[in-house]
Amino acid sequence: GDYYVQVTSVDCTETSNVIHIVEPTPLSVTDDFIDITCNGANDGSITVELTGGVGGYQYAISPNLNKFDSVNTFSNLAPGAYTVIAQDKNGCFVVLDYTLTEPTVLDITSTITPEICAGSEDGSVSIAVLGGTAPYSTSLNSNNTGDYVQDQMDFTSLGSGTYVIFVKDAHGCESNIVVDISPGVNLNATVETVYECTGDTPDNHIDLTLEDNAVAADVMYALDSTDPNDMQLDADFTNMAPGKHYLAIAHANGCIKTIDFTIEAFDPLTL
Repeated sequence: GDYYVQVTSVDCTETSNVIHIVEPTPLSVTDDFIDITCNGANDGSITVELTGGVGGYQYAISPNLNKFDSVNTFSNLAPGAYTVIAQDKNGCFVVLDYTLTEPTVLDITSTITPEICAGSEDGSVSIAVLGGTAPYSTSLNSNNTGDYVQDQMDFTSLGSGTYVIFVKDAHGCESNIVVDISPGVNLNATVETVYECTGDTPDNHIDLTLEDNAVAADVMYALDSTDPNDMQLDADFTNMAPGKHYLAIAHANGCIKTIDFTIEAFDPLTL
């Protein structure tokens, strides 16, 4: 405001000219902060901009609140609580508090379905992703940016082998998981037709040789049918009609293999 100073002595009075007392505008703060993008990245930042007062702004951040600098952006910050003091050259100040957070670690789990039959390439992998920042993008066996697909969590039509699934979150944080698709069962076999006679009447049967005899305890057989109701434990098929036939071999996991063979026609012996 405006002030006057009046001095009075015994015999006179003197009044000063007007004296103007001014004050600066109040300090005003605009600020922004960015949380840590990826777990362990320590890339958080705080920006504080002071206006008002008399200029000559300086800033300090905990734990070094006695070290002021004209730089108003604090970067490469780890998660945690921070205090920032912003002041002008008169020492007028504002105290600001912030808490920076970081996302949790990207955690990937998988559910694997093996091949059914050897070489059928019908294995699959489904993944679930936690942590980081959604949405997630994934890529199979490639870390090239253009190969990522957002929200793809299922991978199908996979042959047996080892695969790497790369995962990237909304901030570009990356992780991966290695999965193994087990090979399907090997139901390859050879069918040999055997011809014999009972008296003067020809008869026949088949001899079966499995390529992988380890599957023998888990398979069933049917002649000219893949219907589960026609399956039996042994491939003891005899006296089959002449012509084309097939033997169906069905494994407990659902794999079915068919093998074609032909029964030749023989007439009974006559004298």
